[in-house]
Amino acid sequence: MELNSLARLRTNVQRFFEKLALAKGLAGCSSILDLGCGDGSPPRFLPPKGVRGVGVDLFEPSLRASLARRIHGDYVRGDATVSCFRDRSFEGVLASHLLEQLSKDKGRVLLDSVSRLATKRVVIMCPNGFLWKNSELGNPHGSNL
Repeated sequence: MELNSLARLRTNVQRFFEKLALAKGLAGCSSILDLGCGDGSPPRFLPPKGVRGVGVDLFEPSLRASLARRIHGDYVRGDATVSCFRDRSFEGVLASHLLEQLSKDKGRVLLDSVSRLATKRVVIMCPNGFLWKNSELGNPHGSNL
């Protein structure tokens, strides 16, 4: 199998498992905060039945791309620690492929933030094993540490 074919297969398998994790992990949540939403956030796989979604990202071009895809209803440009939201203001909080991009100290702040913001569920998705990810679209915040 060619290297490109293997990479596509890995991406498709990863998306399949993301769909399963989200369907189960965020089931029953009527409001979802997507931290580090990027331009192709996993909630695009969820049915939009009455779910209020808010995407948060530092990188403006990613927010614009997500808005163009209509993944979320609202967007906030900011850090994943999102001090602009009240405690327990979302039923579900998602941090997909974000934690591995943060320093240990910022990662702890992120974990404190998601537990503070969620009333029902927190879903944190990280790659299984090392996944090299260089800056996409010139995003200086999109590299693994």
